[in-house]
Amino acid sequence: MKTKLLIEISNKIKEEYLFNTIIGVVLLDDTKNKIFTIEYNLIDAFSRNNHTDIKILAELPKRLLAPGNYSFLVAIHKPNVELYD
Repeated sequence: MKTKLLIEISNKIKEEYLFNTIIGVVLLDDTKNKIFTIEYNLIDAFSRNNHTDIKILAELPKRLLAPGNYSFLVAIHKPNVELYD
């Protein structure tokens, strides 16, 4: 039985960066070609219980990826305004 692939990103962020800000998670193959991108509004990932924590959890289908080496790229940006490191 194949296991599910879960992606979890947790981090602390200043509340001022939550609004109109997007976090993107890109899956890359071993030659750095994009397989897919998932984007979330940071405000949707914001924990109402703790004013600095964000948490994103994504579940990928069992047979989405062929065997191989993959990496992730995570970036935060305000669309058409600024890219944050």
